[in-house]
Amino acid sequence: MAAQDFVFWDLPGRKVFKIHGSVDSFSSIVATSEDYDTSYSQLSNGLVGSNLKMLLATKVVVFVGYSLRDQDFLSVYKLLKEEMKDMLPTAYAVMPSGDSDGTLRSLGITTIATDGTFFLKTLKRHLVAEKLMISDAIFDRIFFEVFQLRRAHALLHKNFSYKKNLSYFIARFNWMAWLMRLAECFFAK
Repeated sequence: MAAQDFVFWDLPGRKVFKIHGSVDSFSSIVATSEDYDTSYSQLSNGLVGSNLKMLLATKVVVFVGYSLRDQDFLSVYKLLKEEMKDMLPTAYAVMPSGDSDGTLRSLGITTIATDGTFFLKTLKRHLVAEKLMISDAIFDRIFFEVFQLRRAHALLHKNFSYKKNLSYFIARFNWMAWLMRLAECFFAK
């Protein structure tokens, strides 16, 4: 995420902070000592760094697929820990090797020693079982129902221009059955 991307912050979807750049933007990749100095300065004083610090200071964060060994990031996190002490929300790091040297524990980051993919699949299964997340099967069903709705809309639009056919269409289309099928998508077990 670059500073210019914050205009899109309220759009739905996950947010990914690529503090060392992205292959989608080669000029953003951090590779040299000078790049690291610039990166640290931006983390310390820039918009991305400010937003990242605000998120870390106010939200529970789960790091998956990130080793947490980057000195720029750790410097910023240490600063937050020093300023907020025990009020800094707990952060979790999912990593196969755990926290062998205690660095993360000293920062108040709890490690979960497991594979990231396994962790995410298990978490998703649990959230679906607790009805805190919609299952993939329901999403698939919703796409089918949206397709059906679009077909019905097209038919209604076609027949609407001929008022004599509108009452025929409304009488033939089983709206209640369609609404019940759509409701099942959201309340299915």
